[in-house]
Amino acid sequence: MSTPMISRTASSNSANADLMKASLRKDVQGHILREVDTNTFVTEVWGLSAATISTIAQSKLHTSPNVELFISDYNKSLLSREREPALHLPFRELAATLLASICQTLGLALNQAITTDFWDTKGDGELSSNLFFRRDRKRKPDMLDMFKQAKGYKPEWDDVRCSFEFKKKDARVQGLDPIAESDDVARQLFPSSGASSTSGVVATHSEGLSSSNTQERTTSGATARSGSKRPHSQISGAHAPSTTQNNTKRRRIAVNGDDAQLFTYALECLATGSRHYTTGFLIDKSWITIWYFDRTAVQRTTTFDFSTDDGILSLGLSLFALSQCTMKQAGFDPYLYKLVTPQPGKPITERSVLPFLKPSASPKEKCYMFPISGSSSIKQYIFPLVAYIYRYSGIVGRGTCVATVLVGIRDAIILANLHALKMSWQYNTRKSEAEILSHLRGALPEYWRKFLPQPVFSAKYTAAQLDLPRSRMRDAVRDTGKITNDDEHVRTIDRDLHVIVNPGYANIWKARNVDEFKKAFLDCLECHYHCYTTGKVLHRDISENNLMIYRPGETDRVPDEVSEQYFVHSGTNAPELNKPQPSHGILNDFDMASMLNEDEAINSGNSHHHHLTGTRPFMAYDLLDAPSSTPTVHLYRHDLESFFYILVWAAAHYKYSRGALVTAPELAKWNGEDAQKLKLAFLFMPPSKSMEYCLPEFSDLWRAWITPLSRMFRNGISEASSAGDDEDTDYDFTTYNGRITFERFMAAIGETPRGLNPDVDTA
Repeated sequence: MSTPMISRTASSNSANADLMKASLRKDVQGHILREVDTNTFVTEVWGLSAATISTIAQSKLHTSPNVELFISDYNKSLLSREREPALHLPFRELAATLLASICQTLGLALNQAITTDFWDTKGDGELSSNLFFRRDRKRKPDMLDMFKQAKGYKPEWDDVRCSFEFKKKDARVQGLDPIAESDDVARQLFPSSGASSTSGVVATHSEGLSSSNTQERTTSGATARSGSKRPHSQISGAHAPSTTQNNTKRRRIAVNGDDAQLFTYALECLATGSRHYTTGFLIDKSWITIWYFDRTAVQRTTTFDFSTDDGILSLGLSLFALSQCTMKQAGFDPYLYKLVTPQPGKPITERSVLPFLKPSASPKEKCYMFPISGSSSIKQYIFPLVAYIYRYSGIVGRGTCVATVLVGIRDAIILANLHALKMSWQYNTRKSEAEILSHLRGALPEYWRKFLPQPVFSAKYTAAQLDLPRSRMRDAVRDTGKITNDDEHVRTIDRDLHVIVNPGYANIWKARNVDEFKKAFLDCLECHYHCYTTGKVLHRDISENNLMIYRPGETDRVPDEVSEQYFVHSGTNAPELNKPQPSHGILNDFDMASMLNEDEAINSGNSHHHHLTGTRPFMAYDLLDAPSSTPTVHLYRHDLESFFYILVWAAAHYKYSRGALVTAPELAKWNGEDAQKLKLAFLFMPPSKSMEYCLPEFSDLWRAWITPLSRMFRNGISEASSAGDDEDTDYDFTTYNGRITFERFMAAIGETPRGLNPDVDTA
């Protein structure tokens, strides 16, 4: 199973920290919800009860022993020339004092109640990235909250409960325009090497001005303007508390570079594959903002000054709530369990699957188990984790995570075949991939079902079923009466968690040779046509990542080390293969597919279906920068053009003779802002010149397929351009007047369509 991602051969050598932070700011811009007060945050996110908040509030936390001393030490570090890590120790000492005082107030034994600690190496600690484009890179977070570990333990992002970012310098605000959701946010992270947002229009949310009764106490030389509150986005060096204002003006919320540094930690936490949401503290001098991140939106608290009495209370409540929250309340996936591996050949029982009490970074002890309610099965499936193979590279968006897994049913043995489990967060207005595949399997003749994924399990869970804190915080803000149901904040479009499990397929670049590539390509091309004409479904995201190959017993073969863990001596392990298995193509990943109405147009009942989609190197020419003279919806011919670009891409990158992917610098630019211009130049390039891109083993395919297809698309684009200039109202832009059709495509490559008479033909 695959999901749209930046091509490995056009990847991210140009990535750097500043570019990533800028892209993450764009990623969340337009998705930042109205601020909430700290009490609401600690209640709805971390589960601290109102009664406990009241008890702590009455304890006069600011009078606790050594509070003033540690605040003074912190302020001295602020005024020193030392770097931010100098702030860590006095902050930790202050935090320890506050937690000890709260435990005493509540009658709790400190050592038993507080089982978490700060991981702090004073700015020198490194954690390896989980992101595919940063696997050789490490981050140096300021401080991280995690469970106490043995001395010498090397933490990973899987262990992190909450992130902390400290700043001493003035923050420079950078307001950003809202951007569309990308089908592959990894592309957003590298605009210079192909980052682009191509699908989805996201509403800009308004920022609310909420009240604060904090008494001013300026620190580190900062001055505050009495009687007014500057939004978080405007905070620079000087900060001011807020007063109650009923401001209904909608405006874009800006974020700054310091926010974005915290966003990189949130990105890493979400990329572990084990989180539904994550949180973080931004500590700018003595001003603190607590952030919440999930796949739908980002939310934060009003900023408070912990050098004030009210600010100390807010800090104490936040730290105590964080220390007491459960794994689920900390944002960890409640459907990820600890697996006690059964003996080979023995069934998985209820005792084999236990809830995690602490995070784990080891795949060997993890499994996914989803509630039967909301799934496609009446049996309790269990999916032992083998490895994560893809993790979404953004914060807000589909958040796709793909893992190889085994498949088991409770009280039954584990199947000896490798499968791929995909989790993604889709708009709640969209049909699930499993629903679309079920529809296609009912509509298509048996001949073509072979080339579609065959899910063994699927499920869909709403935000309400998942009980995400964002939904509760939204309700809490609405209950204050400061906003109405028409406010953009309330009208945030929720995302549902979609789960689908398919047999193990291989990407098309893992074909044995060019002949197998051609066969799989044709299987997918023709299946795509019948999905459109018979099934009334348009795929809309044709890329190299979504054309797959299936070799039964080979692409779904369990790795030897995993087989030894589960199947050795059990008689259920996969048999040895004495000869290569026959293969066929699989048209995969219908996440962005759209159902057609009776007029064979994309169903207008879902506005998101009209958002332009695709993976940039494979997107059709006129979708990259659609002129006004052409349709703005995704058409069948756009998918055909994507198939063409896959051929070009493969011929330049897939060196099957060596089993390797090679670089093609000129085509890598198709990932960039000049993609439309470069693709047009390629289409109008003389064949002798364009063949310079071609690897020797693809030369025959280039002459037989790519050259005539290039001519076909070139002629179609030229004619459409002339028709647009002449304002020809009779011109059929949907097919370029019949020049770009499935029949023309097949004729150009000299192939006879199969399965047109499925009662006679066999696949």
